[in-house]
Amino acid sequence: MSAAAITVDTRQISALADVLNRAALEPGDRRQLLINLAEEVRDISEERFETKRGPDGSPWKAISDRHAEYLAARFPGAQPPLVVSGELRDTMERQVSTEEALVGATKVYAAVHQFGWPEKNIPAREYLGIGSEGEPRLAEIAADFLESRLSERRAA
Repeated sequence: MSAAAITVDTRQISALADVLNRAALEPGDRRQLLINLAEEVRDISEERFETKRGPDGSPWKAISDRHAEYLAARFPGAQPPLVVSGELRDTMERQVSTEEALVGATKVYAAVHQFGWPEKNIPAREYLGIGSEGEPRLAEIAADFLESRLSERRAA
C-alpha cells in the first residue's frame, strides 16, 4: 500500500490492549479481530470525508480562493476538497496479519492530503486515524468479538 496509511497498533489503545492481552486468542481469531477493527478504522476514516474534520476533531483547512475558482470551473457544484470526486475516499483499503492491521488510501496524492505539502501551500487535511470518537467503537467491536468467542468455547 503506498501513499498514506496508519497502523492500528492495539498497544496504543490501553483499554483495548488490556482486553486483548487477557484473551490469549489463537492466530486465526486474532487475525479476524484485526480485520473487524481495520474495517471500523476504514469506516471512521471514510466518515471524515463527510464531517470534514481530522482525528483530533479539528476542521479541515479551507481551500484558497484561487483553488475554489478552479474547482468551480472544472467541477461545477463540486464538494469541498477531498470530496470532489470521491476517488481518494474510495481507495481506502486495509491489510491485516495476525499481528497488525494497516489502513490507508492507495492514491498517489493521499499523503499530500494526510500530511500536507508546505512547499506547495497545501495544508494537511487528516482523514486517517482513530481519534477519541473511534476508541469506544473499537473497544466495543473487540468486546463483542471476545464475548462471541467465549460463548463458542463454552458451548463446545
